[in-house]
Amino acid sequence: MANLKNNQNKITGRTRNLPLAALNCKKAQAHPLSAKDYESQLDMVDDLALVKIIKARKGRKTVKVKLEQL
Repeated sequence: MANLKNNQNKITGRTRNLPLAALNCKKAQAHPLSAKDYESQLDMVDDLALVKIIKARKGRKTVKVKLEQL
């Protein structure tokens, strides 16, 4: 765990965006992510939230607008 704390960027960079678990006594203590992976996961969460909104609005009356009106 000390190596992970001191060299997190170096360790996560070596994984090439593959999942990583830091173990201590055979138990997962941390799951560090690269910034790119973290951003990707946040994007997926946002997409799932949008899917819920889309499904809730499905079948509702639509309103046509022109771009100039927006």
